[in-house]
Amino acid sequence: TMTAPAPMLTPVSTIVGVTVTPGLVGNNEIHVVVTPPGGVLERIPSIEMRASSPDREGAPFSVAVSGAGPNHFVGRVAFLEEGDWFLEIVLQPDPASSFLLTTEVPIKN
Repeated sequence: TMTAPAPMLTPVSTIVGVTVTPGLVGNNEIHVVVTPPGGVLERIPSIEMRASSPDREGAPFSVAVSGAGPNHFVGRVAFLEEGDWFLEIVLQPDPASSFLLTTEVPIKN
């Protein structure tokens, strides 16, 4: 199991935890847990995820995302090679605002 180095704090004090399992070449699940400033009772309606390969050739591709509970989202993706993949997460806490978070995801053979 691979976890992003630390929870990310967004510009609006939202904490985002990212876990990638198993963190190996092949099929993986990306769990994203969002804690907004108002706490878990304040729901984030949806998120988008995109990934790009270690060599950064080609545009980032979309990751299919589904809800797994309040402010808990799961993405499913196949990482085809080892290396540091780049993950983008777009949160839209309300219809008038959104922000982009990025992190590197180390994938091993």
